[in-house]
Amino acid sequence: MNQDNLKLCQEKISLIEKDSLDKTKQALRIINETKEIGVKTAEELVHQGEQLGLVNERLDEVENTLISTQKNITQLKSFFGGIKNKFLVCFGVNKSKKLAKDEENESDNVELKVENICEKSKETKSDFFEITGSPIEREINKNLLEISNDLNRIKMLGLDMQTEACRQNRLIDNIYLKSIRTDAKIKDQNNQVKEILK
Repeated sequence: MNQDNLKLCQEKISLIEKDSLDKTKQALRIINETKEIGVKTAEELVHQGEQLGLVNERLDEVENTLISTQKNITQLKSFFGGIKNKFLVCFGVNKSKKLAKDEENESDNVELKVENICEKSKETKSDFFEITGSPIEREINKNLLEISNDLNRIKMLGLDMQTEACRQNRLIDNIYLKSIRTDAKIKDQNNQVKEILK
């Protein structure tokens, strides 16, 4: 009976080891797919960041152009203002101007709270205790170690993507604020030109 029980236990151990080996191989496949998806997502995130950087640069260029146009508008106001004043004095016309400006500064209320998580990736060392010492058990332990290391890499990739997403959120907020300022300047300059042409 002892021989039969021992043989039965060895068969059960062998079945459990094979099942465990299959499950670790399946887990490795899933983790590899996850890593591929993570890398592709990170690449898209970097590409998106580059596009946001270009938008930010274009807004800077528009703002610089608006500074130049404001100088031109100021010169036109000075020129036409002098002519208009001479005309009004000559004909005795006295007009009072009323200017009303309503500026909405939604930009002052925009804040972004960012948590920055810094951790360094560490490879897990093999601390598995061998029970049977069989080749299958060693392969299972090797697979488990690889799973652990890959999960740590995926975690670090996720943290890097979080940092990049937070950077892009700050950039989007900056773009938003610049676009509000730029829009206000364009409206103001349009109103100034309309006043000159009256």
